[in-house]
Amino acid sequence: MVLRKVAAEFIGAFILAFAVALSVGFNMSFPTPVLAGITLGLFVYTVGGLSGAHLNPAVTVALLTARKVKANEAGLYIVAQLLAGWIAFMLAKQAGAELTGLSSGGNVVVGLFEALGTFILAFGIASVVHSQTPAAAAGLVIGGSLTLGAFMASAVSAGAVNPAVAVGLGSVDPIYLLSPVVGAIAGVWTFEVLWNAKGRR
Repeated sequence: MVLRKVAAEFIGAFILAFAVALSVGFNMSFPTPVLAGITLGLFVYTVGGLSGAHLNPAVTVALLTARKVKANEAGLYIVAQLLAGWIAFMLAKQAGAELTGLSSGGNVVVGLFEALGTFILAFGIASVVHSQTPAAAAGLVIGGSLTLGAFMASAVSAGAVNPAVAVGLGSVDPIYLLSPVVGAIAGVWTFEVLWNAKGRR
């Protein structure tokens, strides 16, 4: 069962990272945040019931802190997601995509916007995890959250909001790899605090 979950995460993260890499690398006219949101939403419906369709190391870490995924599974998910991102990058480069890698230049504001975008994504995911969103709308809410988060982040950063996607774009910049983790943890726990506070009233 664990192997199937990890395989689902690998496939989903690969398709997501590859789609974004092709969109960016070939400068396609279709908005990349929308493409990413549609892709994530699709996998929420197709493999969400199996692995949870995290497809994002930052989301996996955030859900681990909230005890919504087992530690051993989380570790395997993260390895699979990052490996998927690297393979997506290599294949996109072979296809001729112009990917030079992301660099924040040490700009903290880039990290803040990456964290903000991932906060929005994780907040939407938390609403599904805690059953505050109807199951039939899960893909729409999560995909929409990614689209909004990536769109807002892209005002300053590359709008990756996902370490696996950042790797898929050729980046090993710590700001692009770590800022989404901070944002995702904040998003999940902000949702938890809001709904726990509501429950105490």
